[in-house]
Amino acid sequence: MSSTAQILDAFFDRLKAENMVIVHRDLVTGSHKQEVRLKQKRYLKNASLTCKQIAEAELWGDIGEHRVRNLIKQHCKAGEILEVERGKTKITKVIRAGVERVARIRSVVWQD
Repeated sequence: MSSTAQILDAFFDRLKAENMVIVHRDLVTGSHKQEVRLKQKRYLKNASLTCKQIAEAELWGDIGEHRVRNLIKQHCKAGEILEVERGKTKITKVIRAGVERVARIRSVVWQD
């Protein structure tokens, strides 16, 4: 083994012995939560939101776009869903009242 590998092994052994881990700075500083709060404020000013916006702002919890689409099918009423065409693609949007209602169903509390 080279001296660099020995130094790295000793370093990781020391981390394990002290029950320490290496994580990204965002997890420690909480900047991810601040970013999510800013997105929530910005997106909630809109009359309707896309699946991507709902997922990014974690309005229904920490879920992805695919799960958002499933929840729309399960919980949203016909009047709450908008189909918008942009070119050849169809974008599903949910009006703000529907977003709030599904958040209540899922017991999600938004950050102010």
